[in-house]
Amino acid sequence: MLQDLDLRIAQGEFVALMGPSGSGKTTILNLIGGLDRPQAGAANVELPLLLTRLTRAERQAHADAALALVGLGHRAAHKPGEMSGGQQQRVGIARAIVTDPSILLCDEPTGDLDRKSADEILTLLQMLNREQGKTIVMVTHDQKAAEFAGRELHLDKGALTGKTRT
Repeated sequence: MLQDLDLRIAQGEFVALMGPSGSGKTTILNLIGGLDRPQAGAANVELPLLLTRLTRAERQAHADAALALVGLGHRAAHKPGEMSGGQQQRVGIARAIVTDPSILLCDEPTGDLDRKSADEILTLLQMLNREQGKTIVMVTHDQKAAEFAGRELHLDKGALTGKTRT
């Protein structure tokens, strides 16, 4: 449960939320993403279905552009089982950016990756932040991952602690 949280994240900022398991990091992401409502928990989660009027060719062009941006244009026809963990994570990022959102919510985006693959994903997120102005809120337990962010916030038992790096 979050306690009197007042969190402001500027447009175009890259923020890492850190803290022990159960401290409220994912809850914050869910609140920002509209998956949870303050004081209501996740009992009535509703995921909006966004429909577009894009043609199939336009959708394919958007998908191709997103895959190219994450360096996987040449792997578009491959199935997930034919890709490494890092490549699968980049496909997830491509799926997240295909609609050109202004904010990316990342819950442990490098948790299951080796250091090299993790650094590649974090460099990609950093590029999206710096070159495209994407606001990124990333939950992580990894101090090295947090160092890619412009600001680091720490949570403990649902409250922001005094530990903050800007």
